[in-house]
Amino acid sequence: MSFFESVRLALSRHPVGVHALASPATAAELATLEQRVSGLPSSDYREFLATWNGGTMFHESLLLLSTEQVCLAAGDRLLIGECSDGLLWLARQGQVLVVDDEEPDPLIAGSDFATWLDVAMSREALLVDRDGEFRDVFDEEDGVLRIEIRRKRAQLGRKRDHGASLYPMELAELALEEGSDEQAHKLLIEATSRDPQAGPAWELLAALYRQAGESELAHDAYLRAASSTASAMLQAMRLLEAAQLSPIHASALVEAATSADPDLSSRLLEQVRERLAAHETDEAKQLQAKLRLLAFHNRLPSTISTEIERIERDLRSRDALRVL
Repeated sequence: MSFFESVRLALSRHPVGVHALASPATAAELATLEQRVSGLPSSDYREFLATWNGGTMFHESLLLLSTEQVCLAAGDRLLIGECSDGLLWLARQGQVLVVDDEEPDPLIAGSDFATWLDVAMSREALLVDRDGEFRDVFDEEDGVLRIEIRRKRAQLGRKRDHGASLYPMELAELALEEGSDEQAHKLLIEATSRDPQAGPAWELLAALYRQAGESELAHDAYLRAASSTASAMLQAMRLLEAAQLSPIHASALVEAATSADPDLSSRLLEQVRERLAAHETDEAKQLQAKLRLLAFHNRLPSTISTEIERIERDLRSRDALRVL
């Protein structure tokens, strides 16, 4: 299918209101944008704006920003829109990245803008019928997409774009939900092979290795995950995970974690408090173990050290009550 044909098909087959794309950007608007962001990395993306200057599709599940709204994001990427998977960034190498707006930890959703757009149109078309109504694809209980639909969307993307890491990652998450660790492992290896900077895939792979008792592989995967994110908080947490698995390198990794995120101990303490308030004792213990690691390597303020002792007593009391 030629570039834009999938968009034109969607515009022609659905009633008014399902899609709302704007008129073409003018030459002046494009020139202003290119000057403001130091050039557009993709001729396909520029051509899209020259055809439709942003807009929404599939009942606003896909948003593409206009030339006035496009701006710089982390790492000199461009924020170009938003979809059901997260924010959309355009990398300087031309790939389309998807990222959670709270945790800048991107995955490649498109080898280039044209391929991404074609895949995105096909994925969204699985949810909407010719009348523009949502198909019966959501679970009645929780309102989320049914597993079989999530699988179809992921398989479609994986087949159509061999350079994207998002889709094998989606399939790996489904495999884990269904209890197939071996299949998830294969898919995560595929995701990291397609995209060596796929932080979420490296982190999930590390957790699988850790669960299987493969400490050295888990340690290395956590380090890859840490080096793949622009988020200081995520980087620090992943470095601490690696430190817990390698006593020999623990001191250096703890130092690197606290250097990456100077507020690390305060963040951890707040998270422990939140887990305790929610009666999530096991999660609180995991976070408390990281605080102990910081304390062992003298990376905690004295005020927080006192608070840790109080929390330790609280956790022991909760464990005693569990036994009773």
